[in-house]
Amino acid sequence: MAIDGIDKEAIVEHGMRYSISREGQEVARGYLFILRDDLKEPFGLVNDIFVHEKFREEKDLKKQIVQAALADARRHGCHTIITVCGYTDEAAHDLYSEFSFSQTGDVFRLDFKPKHGRKGS
Repeated sequence: MAIDGIDKEAIVEHGMRYSISREGQEVARGYLFILRDDLKEPFGLVNDIFVHEKFREEKDLKKQIVQAALADARRHGCHTIITVCGYTDEAAHDLYSEFSFSQTGDVFRLDFKPKHGRKGS
């Protein structure tokens, strides 16, 4: 649907998917999306860092995924990396703190369609 008075331009950016497998089964995954805004300096979004329940005792799996994503973000010249996690997800807070992420601001979210057992807004 076009909105009068608003110009639209397609922006092509890219992302990477990281995974770790054990015996042919993916046990951990994560994503890095490289984005640009009008500042023209890229920034990264680290998202969906997940470790399969059976392998959560291997504490370094999430760290390995985040390390790989941060290394790629640096190679792509990102000036900032952002990620989101729940207020009560202490494990995620600890993980990102280990990499010197700082907690700033709030995240506002709108779910168009509930996914993965989440209730819509």
